[in-house]
Amino acid sequence: MTSPAPDAAGGGLPVKGKSELFQRVVSALVLAPIALGATWAGGFVFGLGMMVLAVLVFYEWATVSGHDAWHPETLAGYGGVAAIVFIAALGDIEMSVVFIAALAAASLGLWLSHGRLRWHAAGMLYASLIGVALVALRNDGGFGLLAVVWLFAVVWATDILAYFVGRAVGGPKLWPRVSPKKTWSGFLGGLTAAIVAGIVVVHFGGIDRLWPVAIVSGLVSIVAQGGDLLESAFKRHFGVKDSSRLIPGHGGVMDRVDGLAAAAVGAAIIGWLHAGFAAPAEGLFTW
Repeated sequence: MTSPAPDAAGGGLPVKGKSELFQRVVSALVLAPIALGATWAGGFVFGLGMMVLAVLVFYEWATVSGHDAWHPETLAGYGGVAAIVFIAALGDIEMSVVFIAALAAASLGLWLSHGRLRWHAAGMLYASLIGVALVALRNDGGFGLLAVVWLFAVVWATDILAYFVGRAVGGPKLWPRVSPKKTWSGFLGGLTAAIVAGIVVVHFGGIDRLWPVAIVSGLVSIVAQGGDLLESAFKRHFGVKDSSRLIPGHGGVMDRVDGLAAAAVGAAIIGWLHAGFAAPAEGLFTW
């Protein structure tokens, strides 16, 4: 990320930059307690929260890709996404994954055939994956709370340090065609911060063997930054700056959870591969 031009007083962020940063901080101070409160509550409360999150993500995906938010096809998409995440919230992760696999197959078929609903199907898949992955991690009884708090810490540390290190250090761009402000220095700063944050959280969570968690935290940080770039590429494809204006200073819900979405899916897959569908959170921490 490059540093903004100095303001008229000389040095520092311009007025617009200061205003945007203030909005981002206020929004984070409001949203973070809500996210942490739902995570602490767990169970059906968390599941319903993730269902709402997934539906909002699909709403923004549909509108960015040029679809009417109230068209019957879009309304059907809301229902499909909500149903898949709701099934996960009821505790049937395997059935949700079956539906996601069917949705992935349908999405692939539509893309290969240039089907009219290909963006709808891709958006439903993206939104459903976010909700189901987070619910699956939180529902793992012994480690679920720790897993989601760890995930938040890794993603937030990645976002914050990537932003500030990128602005302070600058340097070569990470992928200028997709996101012209992101730099390799920001990427490495976010990655380092994520590893430290992940180790700290699991240490206080009672995990003794920390080096595997450091590796997993680094991998998830890389996936989170990849998710950020993916969303940037999606918006750039449609010539849109923000996915919506629902969150002051942040744009839309997709703008706020792009890294978290990818990180949650990546973390869930790692946990499932290591410990099976019943214990994805345990699979992240016990090596």
